[in-house]
Amino acid sequence: MRKPPPLLPAEVQKIVAQRWVGLLLEVLGFINEKLGMQAVGEFYDRLASHTAPALQETKIPKVQEGSLKFALLSGILDKNIFGSEIEIPLDGDEKAVLEFKKCELLTPVKEFQKKGLPVSREIFCFACQAYYKKLADKLELNLAGQTTEKGCKMTIESRKKFEEKVEEEGI
Repeated sequence: MRKPPPLLPAEVQKIVAQRWVGLLLEVLGFINEKLGMQAVGEFYDRLASHTAPALQETKIPKVQEGSLKFALLSGILDKNIFGSEIEIPLDGDEKAVLEFKKCELLTPVKEFQKKGLPVSREIFCFACQAYYKKLADKLELNLAGQTTEKGCKMTIESRKKFEEKVEEEGI
């Protein structure tokens, strides 16, 4: 009997990223093909509804509920599971920025493109940010994302603080 050899963390992260992206593309493609884009949105909503309570239950010492906790948990998971390069510059208590300086989920997207699979970075990033927006919404946060050269930048803001700002500025 042979035992599987141990892998370095970077090797594990690469394999997990490739399998995760492949799974996402297959599941979302199947739902879209069989049921349409509205069903994809409903799937995101259901997934976010199940994920939000787990995020709320996760405690980070000295970090309160809200935008910073969302950014930290998302960044910690993405860095450790997929190997992405993450920065979280602070912007006050009610607002946080989650910067994917290098998103390692884009590596398998590029590999799948080279193999001729119908996926683009733009569509993948749009879908990823759409899910993050749904999840943030379930946690009563606002999220705005923009793609960057090697990843993206998501600004997360407390909905209460955002609503106060809108009221003050008359937007």
